[in-house]
Amino acid sequence: MELNVGPFSLRCAGVTGVCTLPGWRGRGLMSALLREGIDDIDRRRLPLSLLKGMRHRYRRFGFEDGGRRLGLVLHRRRFPDPGWSDEQVVHVAGLGASTQLVPGFCERLLAVQKRYLGRALRSLSAQRAMISRRGVHTYYVERAGDAAYALAGDWEGPHLDDGFLPEEEGGTRGKLYEVAGDPRLALQLLGFLMRKGSGSLQALVSPCLSGFERRLWERAERQFLSPAGMIRIHDLAGLLTAYTPWWKTRFRSGADSLVLVMEDKVGGSQAVEMVWNRRDVRVRRLDAPPAGAEGNVIRADRWNWVQALFGPLDVEAALGYSPHARRLRELLPLPFWPPRLEQV
Repeated sequence: MELNVGPFSLRCAGVTGVCTLPGWRGRGLMSALLREGIDDIDRRRLPLSLLKGMRHRYRRFGFEDGGRRLGLVLHRRRFPDPGWSDEQVVHVAGLGASTQLVPGFCERLLAVQKRYLGRALRSLSAQRAMISRRGVHTYYVERAGDAAYALAGDWEGPHLDDGFLPEEEGGTRGKLYEVAGDPRLALQLLGFLMRKGSGSLQALVSPCLSGFERRLWERAERQFLSPAGMIRIHDLAGLLTAYTPWWKTRFRSGADSLVLVMEDKVGGSQAVEMVWNRRDVRVRRLDAPPAGAEGNVIRADRWNWVQALFGPLDVEAALGYSPHARRLRELLPLPFWPPRLEQV
């Protein structure tokens, strides 16, 4: 898939789920399947893969927590009840295949995305599958030519994003998966959702706030940080080369060079030479670190490089054992906030 990250895009793979039938568990099938997928990604020379959810048992396959999302706790005291009746808001409860959809409803949601976000987040069939997922509640409102919608879920609902805080007290909805539309109307819709009791919602957004997300951040009862997901670096040179458009927009204070080595006892080490000045950055794949260059080499395993390139630690903290780590601080686009796989 093509992953858009700020001013550049990146080809990568998404691991959405690995499952084994109950009667066949404990035989190593999941491990074999995942290893075959990793080998396939390596053969395609894709630079990284993103694992949906925080599945820490996959660390033994090279996946590590990475990136950073901003979590918001929204409370009804800062989102006034607009006074709407239930009949003024279209509510669709996800029940799987038996979900009752109003004709043209998914098309309306895509129209809202295109109008207010500038693009459709997913295809028509994917949108239908999204709102039909059991435990997802979709709310849609139109007023005076404007429109907005929100996707929310109970605490027992699907884990579209892991990383929420423990359950808050009060309210029938706990997770805000997505909201889009006219900003004024969208804020009123959130007030409608939290109008009963001491309701609250948690939302996960990127640290690079959009205009509407900034309004949510300003009204949030509190904020917290959460990892963006689990990331596996497959091709270090390919990953760094993809950053070239980003580097063209960034100022660098001087010239320097380093050799970066990603050590892997199982899959073999990878080495990359980086040379940069104020005008450009050059990346060159190496078969091995050049002889006599130990003074300009940073060695780390795949886990450390995930942290250094994507956060939540900055590069100097992630590679603090290396005296050269601070020399990379002008090069790495921290933090990394990939969209949910449903939005890719």
